[in-house]
Amino acid sequence: MQNTDISFRSMLMKAVTPTLDLNTDTKVLLLSCIDYRYPQRIIETMEEEGFSGRYYHLALAGASHAGNSSKHDGIWHKTLFDHIDFAVCEARVAGVVIIDHLDCKAFQLYEGVDEGDLETERKKHKEVATKLVGEIVERFYKLANNIEVLLLPKE
Repeated sequence: MQNTDISFRSMLMKAVTPTLDLNTDTKVLLLSCIDYRYPQRIIETMEEEGFSGRYYHLALAGASHAGNSSKHDGIWHKTLFDHIDFAVCEARVAGVVIIDHLDCKAFQLYEGVDEGDLETERKKHKEVATKLVGEIVERFYKLANNIEVLLLPKE
């Protein structure tokens, strides 16, 4: 767990620091999966690194999967983009970090990935996240250079 946490911390810091270094009013939106392994670690890392009050955390099953408009009658997609719109327009968010992870039940259930097939899951995460990033940039062009995608390893 210790090595994983160090890697997690370094991955997260590498993703958020460019946006948060823009100026002291800048905030970042973290989109993560609801998987119980991650929310507390995200909060602890952001707080310990001195980013208290500089981020918003949105947790939706599958993280990038929520941006797939062809699933769930588009409801998750609408929810995600309503939150991004609010964050950008009202809350001074200048960047988005999408935090996906391998061995994701949402990707197994909704994206057709077989449990344990990590190589196929990696490809599917990349495909889904790339599509989501493109759509975010299309809608919120000022975020174009401040969107990061993390794919955390299976624990």
